[in-house]
Amino acid sequence: MSRPLPVAFAVIALLLASACVAPARAGITGLPAEHPFAPLTADPTEVRLGFDWIEGGQLAPYTGRRVGVLRFGDGPRAVVLSADGMLWARISSRPHFTFPLQTVDGAFGVSLDRARGAWSGRLRWGHHSGHFGDGVPDVAKRAFVYSRETVELLTSWSRAPRLRVYAGPLFTVRADPRACAFQWITGGELRAPRAASARTVPYAAWHLDLKAENANRVNQSYELGLRLVAASGSSARFMVGYFDGVSERGQLWRTPERYVRLGVAVGD
Repeated sequence: MSRPLPVAFAVIALLLASACVAPARAGITGLPAEHPFAPLTADPTEVRLGFDWIEGGQLAPYTGRRVGVLRFGDGPRAVVLSADGMLWARISSRPHFTFPLQTVDGAFGVSLDRARGAWSGRLRWGHHSGHFGDGVPDVAKRAFVYSRETVELLTSWSRAPRLRVYAGPLFTVRADPRACAFQWITGGELRAPRAASARTVPYAAWHLDLKAENANRVNQSYELGLRLVAASGSSARFMVGYFDGVSERGQLWRTPERYVRLGVAVGD
């Protein structure tokens, strides 16, 4: 593990070149609006903009975005190169309107997306780091360096517009503290039938993440919600969710968590 980061970049570069040779002949477009691989609705670490209220008097704001950088080729089989980034925090709620910051995590990454009929795929290199906030007692004594670089390869199948399922591996190419590299991710989303004029769509989503670093324990995330779609095409969703597993917050990466949450997300 002495040179994992250059290896990760080499893998991404090689797959980018091999995936894009053929479609690149049809042209390259900058800042495309489309994303062939849809977001993972119930994944607690997926890039989004919104916030959650978590039982026990905690708030979890998320601020993030995924942006298309280049599209290689034309039509539904084009390859899209995207960049993403997100900050998410956990804030406790106390009497007299004080909200001490407990943790803040940051992530960014680059990905390749491609769709072919009902199938789509995403290859992503990502970085994640976690930090304690000043609302944690003895923060200077408890804090440590938490950093991860990962490579993820997910495949998705959908029977539009009602059902979608996905699965694939994630490998940690650099970890501090050191940890087992392998994860297996699977999940999906089921949407209710929608009339052509309807602006609301009920849905149910799930996300399961088996992590070797946590003795193969499976992090489970479930979500029920309502999508609102405006005439302009913009969207928002309101949801109730449940999480059971080991914390996705870097500084608490060995800590079991179980909670119900109420949330809202916009733009995904």
